[in-house]
Amino acid sequence: MNWSWMEVVTVKLEGLIRKRLLESRELTGMLAEYCGTPAVFFGDAPDDNQDGWPHGQSMPRISFTYDTLADKERKSAGSLYVSIYCVNNASGRTAFPEDIAPLVIKLLKDVIFSPDDFGVFYCAWNRTEQFSLKETKSTSAAYTNNLVVGCDITFDILEYPVQTSTDPDPVMALNQYIADAVPEAVILHHHEIDDFIETSGRKPVVYVRNAGYRLDRQTNTVCWMKGALYIHLLCPESSVRMQVVTALANRIALDGEIIMLDGSPMFVNAIEGNNSADYMAEGQMKLETMYGILRTVGVGTALKGTIVSEERGQ
Repeated sequence: MNWSWMEVVTVKLEGLIRKRLLESRELTGMLAEYCGTPAVFFGDAPDDNQDGWPHGQSMPRISFTYDTLADKERKSAGSLYVSIYCVNNASGRTAFPEDIAPLVIKLLKDVIFSPDDFGVFYCAWNRTEQFSLKETKSTSAAYTNNLVVGCDITFDILEYPVQTSTDPDPVMALNQYIADAVPEAVILHHHEIDDFIETSGRKPVVYVRNAGYRLDRQTNTVCWMKGALYIHLLCPESSVRMQVVTALANRIALDGEIIMLDGSPMFVNAIEGNNSADYMAEGQMKLETMYGILRTVGVGTALKGTIVSEERGQ
């Protein structure tokens, strides 16, 4: 079977979300089991009459799925949906949605998943909605005529693909600059990260996005390019975001330039900060930059058949 890149990433992302949930003993201790594994499923759970449910107990359980949409600047963006199902008076497990939901939100909220080397996904909590339904047609006698209670938790997910291109690369240069300026930060696509990392005030995550460039002017030796770079500080704490972004803007303003990997300067002509901007989609800081691309010096036509003589005076 030949799978597309997106299908492979989808399978890996599904596995990472499930791994994240199953690694919590506190969460899995509240769930039923199916074939000896805590009841966390991608998509629909198996029917109640399946042999994998011990004693017909199929709740509490978790099912999740997600959708992705095309985005102009990113490969995908979308939503993650997590559904929790419990029964209010069944024998055995006694956990309820209000016990399980906070743990699920804590495990997935403000977490970055890295299913491959080219894109990472940021997960942010959106809303939680309660529901209940009468289970009158359950195939399991344990749940017949019981009230099933649960909740649907929705998370926003946004992909941050690789932005580095070719030398001279303004994104790569800015990544290195921020890594030196904010050593406690994790720079996406600059630092290696595990399957998933939690964002926090102690470990803010930075993403640099190239918003475009244009040719400004040309000389005999250099083509000058003007461009715009956005800096996203992915951190759930607004006070930390404001502090780090402001300190970084001040440092860039004082330096006035960022040294690129070939040793040439990238000049920062303007800095625009907006602490109230959507840090997931827009970014809190915009830099207007100018950098040069050196022209390749051509090799002239070699002289052929020319004799140079030198006479010394007597």
